[in-house]
Amino acid sequence: MDYDIYLPDIDIKEGVKRVMNKEKIYFMLLGKFKPREMAEDLIQKILSNDTPEQIRNSAHALKGSSANLSLSVIYQVALNIEEAAKNNKTGAEYIPELKEAVENFESKLKLLLNN
Repeated sequence: MDYDIYLPDIDIKEGVKRVMNKEKIYFMLLGKFKPREMAEDLIQKILSNDTPEQIRNSAHALKGSSANLSLSVIYQVALNIEEAAKNNKTGAEYIPELKEAVENFESKLKLLLNN
């Protein structure tokens, strides 16, 4: 299967490299990744007007996890929120994009794991 065609925002080749070319481990980690929980926590912090530091920390955690798995879209949205928080903004304008990125990842993951 040519993953690049079906899953352009999940860089499987790069993700597998990050785990020393152990494809089985990469797919196990990918299957265990729960971005919805992390995103919901981050969104709650944004909507509750938590401190920029709390928002930045949650965004940073999501960014790091998605980077380790080579999930470019979730990574970029989390980075945008982290940068907004560094500038004392909530990043609330990125909530729809974050929700969409997570939903897209979950649907693509189902496709990937069913093949």
